[in-house]
Amino acid sequence: MKKKLVSLLLISAMVLAVGCGSKEKEDDKAPADDNTVQEDTNTGDDTATDEGTADEGTTDEGTTDDGADDSTDEAVPGMPAMDDTLTGILTDVQTQYGDSYLAAMALDTESISGLYSITPDMYEFGFVNVPMMSAHVDNFWGFKAAEGKFEDLKAAVTGYQDMLKNDFMQYPSNVPKIQASQVVTYGDYVFLVMLGTIENMEQDEAGLLADYTAALQPALDIIAGYFE
Repeated sequence: MKKKLVSLLLISAMVLAVGCGSKEKEDDKAPADDNTVQEDTNTGDDTATDEGTADEGTTDEGTTDDGADDSTDEAVPGMPAMDDTLTGILTDVQTQYGDSYLAAMALDTESISGLYSITPDMYEFGFVNVPMMSAHVDNFWGFKAAEGKFEDLKAAVTGYQDMLKNDFMQYPSNVPKIQASQVVTYGDYVFLVMLGTIENMEQDEAGLLADYTAALQPALDIIAGYFE
């Protein structure tokens, strides 16, 4: 009887010991779980904050782009600057001739200097429009001479016109247009005008010259209108 009682007491003690041990283990695990949840929560907050910061940075950049001053008064890099007179003349002539305005390529200052020996120190403002195809000879130039450079500028423009007129390798169909071209000056401004198309190419040299001269006249009238 005593042996049974002792055995029961030992079994009870073991059960209690196991129960207490399990509870301690669960208690030990609980803080770890809490920490894990807290870390996850913090991570989510940090991510949201970073994303918000990135978005704000993007918005700032957009504001900078929208707020940039794209002034149309400034010359395009590499291109000659133009004043209101030259801008108005060029726009009006292009509008007047429409699809028959074949001098469709604008040259930069480096090309103007290299091709025609008209250096940037010779003019304050200017433009040079030339044909995109070598088969055409259409040219429209306009310059305002720099102080003391008018004669040099005029000589360079006229020299190019004379060179074309004396070039016997030109296409025959281009010869009357070249011969009809004009260099005109108003004050400090110098223009080369070699523009226009005609319908009847099946006529003698005199007829072709007369028609190209007439085709040139609208451009000359527009230029003159700015200096009246």
